[in-house]
Amino acid sequence: MKKLTTISDIGSVKIGIDGQFTLDVPNGYGDGDTAVIICDKDEYKPEDYALWASVRGNNINIYEYDCSDEVVETLSGKYGIYVAGDRGVFLNKGAVIFEKWED
Repeated sequence: MKKLTTISDIGSVKIGIDGQFTLDVPNGYGDGDTAVIICDKDEYKPEDYALWASVRGNNINIYEYDCSDEVVETLSGKYGIYVAGDRGVFLNKGAVIFEKWED
């Protein structure tokens, strides 16, 4: 499991593939720092997290700030994206979990 922190100015974690698309994953609470967890299947997922979407591909970037193009992590494979929202899990701030489903 890997934990990152990204910065949210529009309440999200920005992901995408350079030159193809970007997507803003809502963090569930708004602006500020967002915890991002990258884990293997069934490694870490509290029951009250909700599946928001899934992504599949190579070179899927996670950006350091939802209004910039600076990459902090690059993923490849198929991932479920889970959103915690304001559940009190991370000091009353949400987290976004990327759970690897397949290579």
